[in-house]
Amino acid sequence: MYGDRAKQLIAELPNRGRLDNPTCHARAGSPVCGDEVELFLEIENGIIRRFRYLVSGCGGSMAGVAVLSLMVLDQPAEDALNMTTNRLYEYLGGVPEAKRHGLELALDA
Repeated sequence: MYGDRAKQLIAELPNRGRLDNPTCHARAGSPVCGDEVELFLEIENGIIRRFRYLVSGCGGSMAGVAVLSLMVLDQPAEDALNMTTNRLYEYLGGVPEAKRHGLELALDA
């Protein structure tokens, strides 16, 4: 079951969109389910100052990339590289086990 935070983030998709001149651009997709995530980051002096994304897929992928965008904003880029699916899962208050791959997809990008 999706936690309350996960439901809210899926409905709102905060930080969704593109950056015109990102410092970092990454993309990941799942050939199994077809979900896709594309990240656009602006990093200044090692700190993530802006984080935007595009997502196509299930609620797990939407919640995963949305929560990632919130958790790493204004944090050292290294923190984003050390983020875990368990931390995303806990912050979201849970996602269905069958949708947990969406959290991994966000981190793969």
